[in-house]
Parts: sequence; C-alpha cells; structure tokens
Amino acid sequence: MSSKEKVQAAKPPLAAMSGRLIGVSLAPVAVVDIELEEPHLNVAIKPRQLEFPRYPLNSKPPTKRLTIINNGPTPVAFKLLTSDNISYGVSSKFGIVAGRTTGKSRRVDVRIFRKPPDPRSGDAGDKPIKNHLQVLVTELQDPQLTAELAFRQPDLKFDRYKIHLLYTAIPAPAPSHSTPRDDAVKNVK
Repeated sequence: MSSKEKVQAAKPPLAAMSGRLIGVSLAPVAVVDIELEEPHLNVAIKPRQLEFPRYPLNSKPPTKRLTIINNGPTPVAFKLLTSDNISYGVSSKFGIVAGRTTGKSRRVDVRIFRKPPDPRSGDAGDKPIKNHLQVLVTELQDPQLTAELAFRQPDLKFDRYKIHLLYTAIPAPAPSHSTPRDDAVKNVK
C-alpha cells in the first residue's frame, strides 16, 4: 500500500459544519484534509448586531445601517430575511454588490428600521426582544440577472450570515435643543 493510499484510507467520512461539508482527519498522523463542497464567497457584513431603542409613536423610527462588502472578484447578489417582518423593515430586500474586477463600488449600505410596536405580533414595546436578520449571499453567475431572479435559480448555493437584532425597550434619549452657551448659563445660576 502506497503512502497516498494510506492517507486516503485514513480519511473519515465528511461531516456537516456550518452548511458546508468538511472532512477532517483526526488520526494521529500529521495530515489534515479539508474539503469544501461549495466555494466560499469573500463577503464581509458589518455590524453583526444592531440595537434599536424604544421611541415615541409619533416620531420617525430609528434606522440602522448594515454594510455588505464584496472582497471577491465577481459580483454577488444578496437577499435579506427578518425573523419578524411585522416589527422590522429593510430599505431593499434584494441587491447586487459589484466585484473587485468590475471597477464599481464593492459595498452596499442597507437601512434596517424598527417599526412601531404592534400588538398583533405580541409586541407591546415594553420588553426587550431578540430577533435576527439573515443575509443570503450568492455568486451572480449571469450579469444580466437581477438579484431577485438570481435567488430563483435551481440548485442555488449561497452563504448565510446571521445578524442579531436587539430591541432594548429603553427609551431613546430626547434630542437636546439647547446650545452649549445655554447649558453654561444654566450651570452658573
């Protein structure tokens, strides 16, 4: 038996890990073998958690920015899914982020906002609630496709990112309408 056949015989069956199939040899030999079933997309998503304070019903809802950055050479399409569509909204559910070789901007900012509390979802707005936002990202195979059509392709492979959405139920600080001079006068009196 050759040394290559010994290494092949020592490989364990593939185990599922994070949506990808990875095989790792745990034998006491110095060989570690890792195989990815699908290509990994070089995408960064920031931040990984968004916090939303409580706000008055007659004011504009707080908005947070989620940035999707494509560090890979080819364009990618993304799709956003929230765990609570009644409480959260997004500025665009689908989108495309250009790749390194296209010469266009490789980042897209998406606005995420918290809607007013809705009793239909069991949300009175007085308790902290944890939800999440899933960002699905796939390589855009055909540049003529829109992002929505890209996610309708059969046998679609995508990376999934989970962003935590935290509603703190703590009132947002009231905006101050005084000037620094007004504050100084108050402190003198």
